[in-house]
Parts: sequence; C-alpha cells; structure tokens
Amino acid sequence: MQDNKNSDTEIVPDDCQMGWDELRNTVLTLNLSVAQIEMSMRDGDQSVSTLIESFTTLAHSMRDIGVTVDGLDDSESDSNIKGEIKESVNVASSKVSAAVIAFQFYDKLSQRLTHVSSSLTTLINLVSDKEQIDSHNSWKELRERIRKTFIMVDEASVYEQIIDGVSIEKAIEKALVERDNEKDKDKEDDGDIDLF
Repeated sequence: MQDNKNSDTEIVPDDCQMGWDELRNTVLTLNLSVAQIEMSMRDGDQSVSTLIESFTTLAHSMRDIGVTVDGLDDSESDSNIKGEIKESVNVASSKVSAAVIAFQFYDKLSQRLTHVSSSLTTLINLVSDKEQIDSHNSWKELRERIRKTFIMVDEASVYEQIIDGVSIEKAIEKALVERDNEKDKDKEDDGDIDLF
C-alpha cells in the first residue's frame, strides 16, 4: 500500500495561476473605477441639464424684463427705478453668462472623464485576454487607440510625456504651461495681421 502523504513535498501554487488571480482582481478594480466614473458622469449630466434649463429660463426672463423696462414711460419719478431695474438686469445677465462658462468647463471635464473611462475599458479588455496580454502588438495598439481619444491639446501633451516616462506631476505641470502659453499666443494673435 502506498502512502499518499509525502511530508517532504511542499504544495506550491501554480505561479501562472497566481498571476492571473491577481490580474483578475486588478480587472475587477478597474471595472469598479469605470463604473464609478460612469455613474458620476450620469449624476452630473442630470444636474447640469437641470441647471442649463434653469439658466436658459433665467436668461429669457432677464431679456423680457429688459424689454419691459425699455417700454416704460420716462417720467422723472420712474427714471431712477427704471435705471435700477436695468442695472439689476445687467448684473443678473452677467451672472448667467458666467454660469454658461462654468457649463463649458463641465463639458470639458465630462469629455475627459469619458476618455478615461474609454481608456480603462480598453485596458481591461486587453489584460483580461490571456492571449493578448503578452503581445507587444496588442499593447502598441492599445496605446495608439488611447492616444486617438485625446483630442484636447493638453491631454495629448500629458499622454506623450507619460509614455516617455515623465512623472504624472511633471507631465501635468508641463501641459498646463503649454496650454497657458497657447492662450497667451492666441491673445497676441487676435489683434495682429499676418503678412505673407
């Protein structure tokens, strides 16, 4: 009779299996991150839609008030009140304009989060495929697909620098400087006439 117990043999888990378990956990964590981004964007979209509708109504109301005030008689006693109303309408209109600019920021933020979500999903698909994970071509294609999603100049700048091994902090810092320089250049170019 053979003894199935061998006290000298240590049971070692398959290294490949351990690696795939860790990779699976990484994929699950990435999936969670993508889900959180998507949920946040949906919540934000609902709130912003409500705000846009409110500010659109406000803008129309401000315009209507301005038209009504302009139609009032210019009697001496009403002249001061009319001026105060017009001033209030102008202040409210400028606040509505500032809100519109804030919505543009949200739109840019939403685009960036969409790019992050898309990039993470593409990465998840690659690392969860046992055949593709070790393929250099698959990783190259992944980088190219991710790069194509970055349509904003500062995003592309950060991407290029990160791929070149620059730290996240330095890449962001450099991209912000480049963006500010581009804004300054645009301001200078606005009044200039280009001669050829």
